[in-house]
This record gives sequence, C-alpha cells and structure tokens, in this order.
Amino acid sequence: MPASEPCVIVGAGLAGSAAGILLARGGMQPLLLERTATVAPRICGEFISTDGVQALAALGVDVHALGGQRTRKLRLASGNLRIEAELPFEAVGLSRCALDGALQQRAQDSGARLQRGQRVAIAQLATRDSPFTLQLGDGQREGQKEGQLLTTPSLLLACGKTDLAPVARRPRKEPEPLVGWQLHLRLSPAQMLEMDGHVEVALFDHGYAGLQAVEGKRVNLCLLARRLPAGQAQPSLPALLQTIRQSCPLLDERLQGATWGEAGEAPAQTIYRVPYGHLHQPSVDDPPGLWRLGDQAAVIPSFTGDGMAIALHSAALAAEVLLDGGAPERYHRQLLQDVGGQVRRAHGLYRAGRSTVGRVALLQLLRRWPSLLGMIAAMTRVPASALRL
Repeated sequence: MPASEPCVIVGAGLAGSAAGILLARGGMQPLLLERTATVAPRICGEFISTDGVQALAALGVDVHALGGQRTRKLRLASGNLRIEAELPFEAVGLSRCALDGALQQRAQDSGARLQRGQRVAIAQLATRDSPFTLQLGDGQREGQKEGQLLTTPSLLLACGKTDLAPVARRPRKEPEPLVGWQLHLRLSPAQMLEMDGHVEVALFDHGYAGLQAVEGKRVNLCLLARRLPAGQAQPSLPALLQTIRQSCPLLDERLQGATWGEAGEAPAQTIYRVPYGHLHQPSVDDPPGLWRLGDQAAVIPSFTGDGMAIALHSAALAAEVLLDGGAPERYHRQLLQDVGGQVRRAHGLYRAGRSTVGRVALLQLLRRWPSLLGMIAAMTRVPASALRL
C-alpha cells in the first residue's frame, strides 16, 4: 500500500524550499523531494533583486549574513561601447549553494520534511476521484524504476527547467538552440576591484555574459550562446570563452589572470534549450492538484535578474491559495496576471538585443537617458502590489 502524503513538493531549490517553509508555517507538513544528495550548484545568475532580498528576509534568511555581496551599479557593454548606471535598487550577489542550503534548513526547521537523493516519476496522474501516484528512485541513477510509491492530492512542481513526464511543459514553439554555462571564477585583485559594487553584462552576437560577485571572493559567470547546428562540433567552454573575448573587450579584461576549476570548486554547469519566455497557461487539461512553481510556471530571460524573485513570489502565492483551500487554476491565473507582462516585455528586450543594431541602439539610448534603466527594471519586475512576502 503506497504511503499517502497531503502535499509533495518536487525540488528543494528557491521555489520549493520557500513553499515548504510557508506551508509548514500554515500548519501543513509538506514533503520536499530533492534529486541531489547534497546541496548542489545550479545554473543561475545569482543576482538577487531588492524584492528577492525582502522575500528571503520574510522567510528567515539573511543574505548579508551569508556573505552576500552588495550590488549598486550596472555596467553594460557591447563591443567597445560601455555604459554604467546606478541600479534603481540595491541588489545582492550570493551563490545558490549558500542560499539553497539556508532555505532548505529553514524549511526543515519550520516543519517541512526533506528527502534528498530522490528521483521522482509520476506513475499515475490525479483525477477527480484519485490522487497522484509517485514513484521514487535513486536521484543519481538514470532510468531506475524501482522505488517507494507515494500518493498525494497536491503535487507542487518546483524542479526548475527540468521537466517531469507526463506533465512536461509544452511551449507554444520550439525553444531557441541556446546553450547556457555557469561557473565561479577567481579574478585577479585588480579586476576584482573593478567589479566592486557592480554587476556586468556583456552583449555579443546571439548571446550575452553576466558577471556578479558572490561570497568567498569569487565571481559568478553566466554565459548564454547560440548552439551550433547539428553535425558541427560544439566548442568547449574555454574555446567558446576565447572566441567571445575577441569581440568583448570588457569580458577579455575581466578574464585576464582569472582562474577556475580549483580544488573544492564545483565544475562548470551547462544547460541546453532554455525555454525563455515560457508562461504556463492554465487549461482544463491540467491534472487536478498540480501546481507549477518557479521556472515551471514562468521563465524570464536571466539578464533581468528577477528570476529568483519571481520564483519566491510563485511559492508565496501558491502557499497562500493552497492553505486557503483554493484550486491550482486560481493560483496559475493569478500568477500569470502578476508576471505575464513582465516576462513578455523581458523576452522582447532579449530578442531586440540579439542583433548588432538592436544592441547598439539600446546602449545609446541608455547612455543618453540613464533613467531608462529604472523604467526597464520596473517593467520586468513583479509589481509591488502583487507581492506576498
């Protein structure tokens, strides 16, 4: 006889752990299932906007106490053209390992239960008369089908950009052939000083790179580039960086004397076919009791730096509706109303910046009217009136 759980959350990242905290505070005992056996790096810009900082504080996580690096300015570059502007808020840079570990601990302290090293498969979808049946397996072994069975009427998907069949996201169109990379660097002392208080974004043909200081005197490098057509050899990360450095003087400067891959450091992370612009549209075909959180519900282009705040907002909204006895459709429609416009506008900016003409026009506008930066930030953030934390 399968064990029965009132609420199961798949994924103990930002959205999953935050939902676990809030549901436990509300009197539930959610079960968090996390694939990794230990707190692991995740592909992320590791830029936390002021909304995210405030939401984390409400959850009991002090990002400054964890070593978060204050960020007050944006440096934007394309070729030899650079601009620098004050951010309309103070942000923080913090590694996902530090942040996820703190959130997972808060979730457990609040009463949520966390099981690590668990791969989840949906053995049976929920219907009006029966709950979900989940099958657990070893999170480190692909294709394993034997494992514990669980049933639950409420399944919260917070597994990031990883799909869970048979309820995988179904984007309206094929994702662009983009490859994302993320790794931590140690810059030379001179270049680290140049980074002080800044987040930097370097734009190039069909992609961009972002640099953000995090704790431990390290810098997070996130890189998005177009994947070569099938049949062509894909470049290694060092080869790709070398190519990009030739057209990005800012990135070339920063990487002079930089080191990575040292003992104890996590290897570079990569991801393919990122569905930027994805917004889950609630449908009558959605299984009852299925809640999509974070990137399962909305994927905003990473250059906006608001993906983590959106993930935390989705967790807070889902917990509020679930504890109130509401249905997932109510939550999904409200979330779409809260963030749909922001994701669409951010995706439009991303598409405009892919061409040389678009990039130059954007930088020239920002150079002439720096106040536009605040307007763009406001256009791609969750409205203050919608925030739950």
